[in-house]
Amino acid sequence: MVANKGIIQNRKINIEIAETSEKEKRDVEILNQYIKVAVENYSKAIRERIVEFLSDSNLYDHYVPWQEIEDVCVNENIDLYYDDLNVRLTEVNEEFIEATCQIGIATSVDVEYMDESNSYWDSEEKEYLFKNYETAEVEISSNIEVTLRMDRTELDMRQNPMFELVEIECTPIESYIDEEY
Repeated sequence: MVANKGIIQNRKINIEIAETSEKEKRDVEILNQYIKVAVENYSKAIRERIVEFLSDSNLYDHYVPWQEIEDVCVNENIDLYYDDLNVRLTEVNEEFIEATCQIGIATSVDVEYMDESNSYWDSEEKEYLFKNYETAEVEISSNIEVTLRMDRTELDMRQNPMFELVEIECTPIESYIDEEY
């Protein structure tokens, strides 16, 4: 079965394939109506994935150059911003419709590192006698991509659509951190 691809914009459907069945048009409209609710239902999983991603100290190596990062603390109070103008259909077939949407995020991350310039190194003992730690706050305002799959068989039975969370892509956050800091 060949998959159709398309775009949803301004809550109007603009399918790139010229010949589209009425059922597909109806189902894409239903996806458009319910996708925001689906994103909200998966918001806990989305936030957990963002925290997991942002907890990687390697993201901040260039932010505190030449310093060893001791700890990363992500503010788990993450704001999610959903805009239905950023929904892209990735696959339409008899069983499901898959769509990727961009979600804006805003949070902060505390990066703790040892400040060598304010720590005391004993050259004879070859160890620090005193270590001073600093905390840098990194403000994050970026986008992620979330892919959801809507089961079309539920619609045939006149039930509300069921959604499955397929993927949460956080790499745009890394690009933001690299560019911003």
